Amino acid sequence: MVKKIISFLLVLSVLFSFGCATESKNEKNEYDSENYEITSILKDKNFEKGFYVRGLGVPIYDDPIETFGDRYESRVNFCYGQNYRPDWHLCQWASRYPFHDTENTTFEMKDGKKTFNYKYTQLGENHHLYENQSKTLEVDTDEGEIRFLLKGSECYKEDRVFGQEWPHFLIEQDLCTAAKLSSANRICTADAINVHLSLRVNDFVDYMGERANEGLHSAMCVFYLYVANYSPEKRAFTDMLWFGMILFDNRYMYSEPMSRADGYKDSATNKWIYNLDGHDFYSQENNVYDKDGNIIYNKWKTIDVELSEHIRSAFDAAQENGYMQNSKWENLYINGMYVGFELPGTYDLDMSIKDMDILTIREK
Repeated sequence: MVKKIISFLLVLSVLFSFGCATESKNEKNEYDSENYEITSILKDKNFEKGFYVRGLGVPIYDDPIETFGDRYESRVNFCYGQNYRPDWHLCQWASRYPFHDTENTTFEMKDGKKTFNYKYTQLGENHHLYENQSKTLEVDTDEGEIRFLLKGSECYKEDRVFGQEWPHFLIEQDLCTAAKLSSANRICTADAINVHLSLRVNDFVDYMGERANEGLHSAMCVFYLYVANYSPEKRAFTDMLWFGMILFDNRYMYSEPMSRADGYKDSATNKWIYNLDGHDFYSQENNVYDKDGNIIYNKWKTIDVELSEHIRSAFDAAQENGYMQNSKWENLYINGMYVGFELPGTYDLDMSIKDMDILTIREK
């Protein structure tokens, strides 16, 4: 992991010019409300207002079913039949079957095979199920629990090759905007930035076996924060990096750290990506794998991790490699996040998440 020692003069300059110093944080992650202001920056944590549904983005094969409707904005909401304004976006990039084709519960393929693009079932008063051929979204708004199922087996015709798009299934949220900046989202003034969630592996199916190339093929559950630079002169966010944790990876018990530019496919953002080492948030006792490397199914595991120093390392790494050159530490905000699946291989992954929160903590 990239570490950069900041000189005493730079610390003084930041402190007196902007009121933001990079002091060491509370390593025990113990903060009481009497002495600290603890702010949740995540909205609608129980998913009560539903989701705006995104389009399919850049397709894998460019078949007609993969290009249904607008690529990015579908104008369809999953709001459980209510007239809500969601805080969440549901993203289904390159997952082949369009959730936003809500008028079509069947679709006639050229080979005569019939598949369905949309199905909604109310499982209980506050328990909702959305399904299609390649994915399932199940939401319990009482418990704040969400289940994702993404079937790579329904998205790929053959094994993925280098440069090819891959299926995503995730939920995304804007945490603050340039027009309405929130001091709670400002990174340099935080004594701690904590992410908390519980997750459970429900099922995993490997269709690749020995054909899998570790550098090309994987199944991952990911969590990302958007670390964005706000320009006071332009009154806009002008650049960003992806700060991530790989919550599940079929290749490793502990996900490997990563610090590089986003690339290797047409839809890549060319922004810096910084992923934590899995050891930073998992242990042998608290992991989705047992000590022998076998996946643990149907048991909740909890992640509670403090990220402020890691975010500083990510920013330093980006600048050292020529990225975010016009950004400043004192201008960085957490302005968005997403969590969900990426499947660059032919795998089916089924997981649930609950009790998710993002907390920023400041001394009173």
